[in-house]
Amino acid sequence: MRQVIICVEILIIIVALTACSNDNRQLTVSAPEYGLTTKIGDFTRKSTAKIFDKDNLWNYIDGAAESYLSYGFVKAAVADYVNGQNQITVQIYSFDRPLGAFGIYAENRSPSDNFINMGAEGVLSPGYLTFYKEEFFVRISSFNQNIDDSILKSFGNIIDREITTSNGRPAEFEIFPKTRIVDHSERYLPSGFLDSDNLLSVFMTEAQIDTFPATMFYFQDSLGLTKLQTWISRYGNAIELSKTPYKAVFKNEAAQSTIITDEKYNYCFGVLSMENVPSLDSLFEDFSQDIK
Repeated sequence: MRQVIICVEILIIIVALTACSNDNRQLTVSAPEYGLTTKIGDFTRKSTAKIFDKDNLWNYIDGAAESYLSYGFVKAAVADYVNGQNQITVQIYSFDRPLGAFGIYAENRSPSDNFINMGAEGVLSPGYLTFYKEEFFVRISSFNQNIDDSILKSFGNIIDREITTSNGRPAEFEIFPKTRIVDHSERYLPSGFLDSDNLLSVFMTEAQIDTFPATMFYFQDSLGLTKLQTWISRYGNAIELSKTPYKAVFKNEAAQSTIITDEKYNYCFGVLSMENVPSLDSLFEDFSQDIK
């Protein structure tokens, strides 16, 4: 009987050590669930984290799964935490490269958001916090929009520390003229620029120009300008204003747009706006000088 008791005690110790070991494992792209420890601050995890990969992400975010997959989604881990009447949901998404995590994060933020110093960049709003860092996009939320911001931040800071390094904003955006960029407006689209599946992934940012909105963009493709001109020519009533650089007024969906674009060092780059004014040409010239 004593031997049985000893065996049971040993088994209990092994289980406890295993649980502790799981909590101490390092969060990685292939194992984001290791960031969802049994306790985060004063909150306790309700149950084992739910895991989603490329095959079953649809079961969790059916309407948005295709977008996540286009950015190079690898794995997601989700868990609920409780402390009294407060409940927090933590989602950690991993991607095959940092640019993918940035891309999905940027898709869900706007320049007018409340930005915080978390990860490479974070956003805080009532009942909601998101940030990206390296190959990870993190979403922390509560159904209680009146929950104290400090609780969301404490969750974010703990998970942030689990991701050991950060390179900040992706280097691909350094090409844009810094004095022309609207802060926190950078976007990366893996496909679908100008609603065309034929154009490669594009880097974009809103630009500061007079009182109307404009966009700077570029993508790397030796046939980029040819593809862009071909796409524009398919839209009726396109008016070509010049060839060097290429400038055209065309209709995209129901809106009329002006585009100025050229090629340099295998970059297809340009500016885009609903307006056709001299300051758009000036924006293009500034951008062209920064392409090196």
